[in-house]
Amino acid sequence: MTPEDSIGIDLGSIDLVTTSRGEKFANPRHYRTLERQLKREQRKLSRKQPGSNNRRKQRQKVARLNEQIANRRQDVLHKLSRQLIDENQAIFCEDLNVKGMTRGNMGKAGWGELVRQLKYKAQWAGKTCLQIDRFYASSKLCSACDYKYIELARSERSWTCPNCGVEHDRDINAAINIQKEGLKQYVAAGLSETENACGETVRPA
Repeated sequence: MTPEDSIGIDLGSIDLVTTSRGEKFANPRHYRTLERQLKREQRKLSRKQPGSNNRRKQRQKVARLNEQIANRRQDVLHKLSRQLIDENQAIFCEDLNVKGMTRGNMGKAGWGELVRQLKYKAQWAGKTCLQIDRFYASSKLCSACDYKYIELARSERSWTCPNCGVEHDRDINAAINIQKEGLKQYVAAGLSETENACGETVRPA
């Protein structure tokens, strides 16, 4: 397995996915109009009299809007996961605490569903999808010299390595480190290119 055959991906709240090649896939926001409409219709539903025909009709309307939003999100995630699988032999990502992160607005990004799709599509294609440990400091390590910038704040979207002077985009740097760690663990596990390590979590050595 070579770096050219693999890709590291960083899952984020600003961009849905950032890759180790510097690509950024925007968070799917095209259904925001539908979400605003859904909130209006949910407020209308709460004002309808329980047991009335009007409440039943309004509940059906809300259900249809929920379905539309879910379908649009799924369409984006399926296209992205298919592209990543088709273009790479191995995909490396972090084993994020998706349940904990979805307590806020970030849950709309659909990280858990994206990773699920990558796992089963990699398995079908005979490729590899590996998750590295969630505690791996992918954002704080300089991908050029491995210096650990422990002072990095969540609000910092870019930073300059105090050790080697390289300037980093936070998410691209994290994706590069995820790819490097994934490749290291792939080799350490003794996997061949024909073996599928789909869905396993590997901890840093």
